[in-house]
Amino acid sequence: MAMIKEIVEKMELFIPGLKGYKQKELLREEDLGVRRKLEEFLNSATHHLREAEQAIAMSGGDPTLFEEKVVQRIELLRSWISSAESGFGGLFDKVNIEEPQLEAILQNDLQMLETAKELSEKAKELSTTLDTQKIFSAASELSEIIEKIRSLAEKRKQILLGGE
Repeated sequence: MAMIKEIVEKMELFIPGLKGYKQKELLREEDLGVRRKLEEFLNSATHHLREAEQAIAMSGGDPTLFEEKVVQRIELLRSWISSAESGFGGLFDKVNIEEPQLEAILQNDLQMLETAKELSEKAKELSTTLDTQKIFSAASELSEIIEKIRSLAEKRKQILLGGE
C-alpha cells in the first residue's frame, strides 16, 4: 500500500489536478460509507419497530397510527438517503471544497451517524416491551429523532453547496 501511495504522489507532480481527483475519490468513498452505515441503522430501527407493531397488534391495539407516524417516515428517509446522488447531491458538482467546509461535512456526518444509532437503539428498546402505551408515547420522540436525521442530511447538502 505504501508503494501505491508513493507512485500516486509522484504522479501528482506530473499530472495537474490528480490530487484533486484523489481527494474527490476519497470523498466518494467516505460518502458511500456514511450512507451505508445510515441505511444499516435505519434498517435496524425499522426491523425493531415492526416488532413493536406486532406487540401492539397482539394486545388488540391498532398499529396503523404508529406505522404512519414513525415506520413510514424512517422508510422514506432511508429510501431518500440510499437513492441520493453521491454526496447527497452536489458533492461532485464542479465545486471546490475547502478544508473548513470538509470539516463541517465530516462533523455533520458524525452527528447524523450518532443520531441514527440513537434511533436504532431506542427502536430496539421498544421491540422488547409489550407495553403498548410506552410504544405509542415513544412515537413522538422517535419522530423528533427522524426529523433531526433528515435535517442533518439537508444541512449536509447545504454545506456542500456553499450555503453554510
